[in-house]
Amino acid sequence: PGPQMPHRYEPLHRALSAPSPPVIVLSFVDIHRLGSNLPNRARVDETWWSNGPAGDPQRLAWLTAGRRVHQVDVERSRVWFAASNTLAVADQPVDDAESPPPDQ
Repeated sequence: PGPQMPHRYEPLHRALSAPSPPVIVLSFVDIHRLGSNLPNRARVDETWWSNGPAGDPQRLAWLTAGRRVHQVDVERSRVWFAASNTLAVADQPVDDAESPPPDQ
């Protein structure tokens, strides 16, 4: 059997599994309010949010909910989750207040 999703991320998993728009933007505070406390590493290291097979087991919270991390901004404490079946995430309308800064 593969890695198991840590119980602490079940509230995040439930929120991402609910019917919602193609892209969900959550602040780290939002994730905490859901009941999923993030470790310090998640707040400073973008690699913690990896979708890849070598990622840590927390990735199962979004992958098994049919989501992928589209972008992380640790400076603004936000993460963008896109539906896995969304082919052109960049073409989805996103409110300017929540859109990521342009790539540098």
